[in-house]
Amino acid sequence: HVDAEALQLVRNGQTRVVPIREIVAITPWMLPMPTPGLSLHLASGASMALATGGHDPSQAASMLQQAGAPAMTPTRSEAPALAAARARADAPRWRIDHPWFKFGLFPLLLALPAFRLHQHIAYGGTFGEYYSLGLQAWLLGLLIWWASWSIGMTLFGAVLRVLVELGSLAALLSCPRHASGTRSLLQGVARVLYFVGAPAWLGWRLLAG
Repeated sequence: HVDAEALQLVRNGQTRVVPIREIVAITPWMLPMPTPGLSLHLASGASMALATGGHDPSQAASMLQQAGAPAMTPTRSEAPALAAARARADAPRWRIDHPWFKFGLFPLLLALPAFRLHQHIAYGGTFGEYYSLGLQAWLLGLLIWWASWSIGMTLFGAVLRVLVELGSLAALLSCPRHASGTRSLLQGVARVLYFVGAPAWLGWRLLAG
């Protein structure tokens, strides 16, 4: 929280107050790891790291400037990380991108038809293993198929993420003005490949088999 006199940082029930007049300089992190962030340089000579997560560090710096802190003046070496953070913050986020759905529920939706086909081939019906070996064996088999698909889709998502980051980096270095639009486009393509391409590939394999 920022007011006219101080920056209040609240975390895990603990509050730290930094007077705005004590902030003498604001610089963005040169390496946005593990998230983008800012370094607040205080009059005492100390500095404080302020991670901004998935938000644009420029917005936090602007709020501090409006409260009376000095303007953020990124150097030439710090500007690319700031532009990358802004592009990442501007990219639209969908609910289906939530990890619980993307790497948990969605792989289950893919595992079900594959598991059913396995049951028909190995046991002669959808509940063949249940009738032959019992409910515990049937559920364990389903869990194994779910875990396998979850691991596979997680690896597929990681590959897509690497490609998105490489493409975004190339756009940032070649044409910084279009960095936000390029990242949004690449994330949209990756989303289609993940949520549409994987089911299409599974359907093709099932029909081809």
